[in-house]
Amino acid sequence: MTSDFQGPPRTLAPLPVSQYLGQPRPVPRISKRSNACTACKTRRIKCRGSKPCDNCAATNRTCVFLVENDRRRKNALRRAEQELNTVQQHLDRILEVFKAGDKTQLDYLLATAAEFRTASTLGPALQDGMFAGIDQSAPGLPESSWSTPPSFPTPFFIPVGIPGQGEFLTKDPNRDEASRATGYIGSSSEIDWLQELGNKVNNSTKHTGQQCWPNIDDSAAAMNYHLDYTPLPETIPTDQRSLPPKPWAKTLVGLFFETVYPSFPVVSKSLFIIQFEQAYTFSAVQPSRKWLAVLNLILALGSRYYQETEPVSGRDVDDRVYISRALALASTPATRTSYAGLQQVQVEVLLAIYYLASGHVNQSWQTNGRAARLAISMGLNLWADGDQIDPVSKETRTRIRWSIFTLEHALSGMTGRPSCIDSQFMSVRLPLPFDEAQFQTPGVEELLKASAARERKLQWTVHATDAELDARDQWFVTIRPRQSLYFFHLVDLSVIMQAASRAIYCLTTANDGAEGNITFYRGKLKSWLSSLQPAFAFTTDSANARRRSSGEMPVLASHCRERTGLALAYYSSQVVLTRSCLTYPEVQFGTSAQTSRSRFGDDTAKSCVHFALALVSVLPDQPDMKWISKLTSWWFLLHSIMRALTVLLIQLSIGQVPVRSISGEREGIAREGEGSDAVRDAIKKILLWLHSMAKQDPSSKRAFHIGQRIFAAIARTNGLDLQGVASVLMAKEEASNLEDLDRGSFYPESSKMQVDFADWGPDVTGSESGYEQDQVPFVDPALLSFEEYRF
Repeated sequence: MTSDFQGPPRTLAPLPVSQYLGQPRPVPRISKRSNACTACKTRRIKCRGSKPCDNCAATNRTCVFLVENDRRRKNALRRAEQELNTVQQHLDRILEVFKAGDKTQLDYLLATAAEFRTASTLGPALQDGMFAGIDQSAPGLPESSWSTPPSFPTPFFIPVGIPGQGEFLTKDPNRDEASRATGYIGSSSEIDWLQELGNKVNNSTKHTGQQCWPNIDDSAAAMNYHLDYTPLPETIPTDQRSLPPKPWAKTLVGLFFETVYPSFPVVSKSLFIIQFEQAYTFSAVQPSRKWLAVLNLILALGSRYYQETEPVSGRDVDDRVYISRALALASTPATRTSYAGLQQVQVEVLLAIYYLASGHVNQSWQTNGRAARLAISMGLNLWADGDQIDPVSKETRTRIRWSIFTLEHALSGMTGRPSCIDSQFMSVRLPLPFDEAQFQTPGVEELLKASAARERKLQWTVHATDAELDARDQWFVTIRPRQSLYFFHLVDLSVIMQAASRAIYCLTTANDGAEGNITFYRGKLKSWLSSLQPAFAFTTDSANARRRSSGEMPVLASHCRERTGLALAYYSSQVVLTRSCLTYPEVQFGTSAQTSRSRFGDDTAKSCVHFALALVSVLPDQPDMKWISKLTSWWFLLHSIMRALTVLLIQLSIGQVPVRSISGEREGIAREGEGSDAVRDAIKKILLWLHSMAKQDPSSKRAFHIGQRIFAAIARTNGLDLQGVASVLMAKEEASNLEDLDRGSFYPESSKMQVDFADWGPDVTGSESGYEQDQVPFVDPALLSFEEYRF
């Protein structure tokens, strides 16, 4: 269709210029509110926030808005309250230190306050009017107690980087057999620290142009110095109910009670010895399968220790015989389909300890987890306040539970994994610092029965006030130092460090409270150290920190297993607590300048190096295998040494870092006696020890190669001296008369306990089911050759 119009094409008439092309008019500001008017709230409809709103205007209602702080003002108020709380706490601390006359601590607190004032954002927030309309007459915050770790805002401490922040998996732990054997390694483990260090060393080698040297394999399986990659010992076909000759069995059981039992009292010593004697009488009432499983696990642990201490005659000792019997006795079809009892918990714990002593840390961690779940299913995490359980049995179960807890803490530190045991869900009382031979004395017997008196005298260091700790420590002075007191201190330290690890290495922990948490738990560790008796004290400060009784008290020898064990555990705990500040400094973007550390971060990093050097100083100057067997917990020593070695290697790689101060940035200065020379000498000492230990321990051999490789790479990059490491000097074995702890003999000094020999249970309260009372054990003729040894 066409149009009949033949004229020129029509055009649209132009609009007036002033209508659209003139000066732009201001766009009306949309007033947004975070709250609706009362009418819209009641009707549950959308409110645009204008006054009056569209809905109220359309319905001719009165539009009323309640005066409320919006979200930004609420957040600003909350932040102001937090900062005000921080300032109040810091001021109280300054006044406390000022009254005490501690000038060094006062200078540190004033410098920290200056850093906080410089970095604080409170002033600009007030200038921007974020607090407009807030009631300035609001009541002050309640005074918070220092019995719980305080939380500081971010400007108070700017860390250089904390392990565990934003942690995630970079490699699949299920990809191959080696990775499955190692498993996941968390940020609180020295294996993870070695991985990070190996990665940094590889990058440094690339930047320095030393491409001729191969890179260090920084995978978890490669840095894992444990024997997880090796298969578990194969079981040997053997008669399940066979017993070794009594003299040899007595020797192995005695080694267990001397070395393993002080740290893990998972059996009642007095009851077990009576049952042990009864097992060799060949009477009509024979041991149960579970009891025989416990016995064989104890024999296996004694065999492991004998192999470590006697490298020649230990070759004829095969611990696989006992572990095979234990597994066969504890894993029958009947036990797999029945509910586990208390003795099964003992079996699982002893098996976990055996795996740990054998170098299979991942397997030990899994086994102890099963023991923890079995214990919870039986209510061992709760205090039994009734009369149905014998008081001595209550103490036995209490020690079993805390043995699981202590072992779990040690394994969590080795693997960096979170603990499956939470002390906050445990109402079980603290273990009594008295041996079983003292349970019949009037004072101890009262504590066994009276829960209130026990709770009043025994307090956790992490939860107690200073007054409660003073009262507890004064009571400890009157107690004769024995293995049970050592176990109490070990458990107390484990409880402190479990809380500290959760506060610092938890994946959900923010950097805000890092300084407050570290300061708080370092104070708790200091309180723990000052509570040690002179018999256990391993430093001059801990021996003289508190006033002691003037009466004559027998003390431990200057060289004893308990003292060395507490020293290694304490220094290792301090290293973990302060390790979060010993990190590589970040490099400013576009430059080669390093980001400076805060004063607190630098002091904490130096403390980490200090405690690592202190841990190394516990070792004799020359390697001594007899010292290891007599004075250490051999299953824990390698872990402690490697933790210290890793920290020293990190410090050697980092060097000195610039530090922020009040007057500006300054170069970091090492403490006296803790410079690069001291660090290098300590590393050499550790490598010499690992080289000597490697002759009898495959884990130590693997640890030596890992440490030597990283140390050599750092030395090449930094031009350090390697003299003294290539040739290893063996220390002369000198006979030493070491006084022993008042442990008592293999048999108790006095035992009034009357036991029904038909009862082969874990304590005097209950017994195993009847199906286990079968078959008569006989002496294994294959092991009669052990009688030729003179032990």
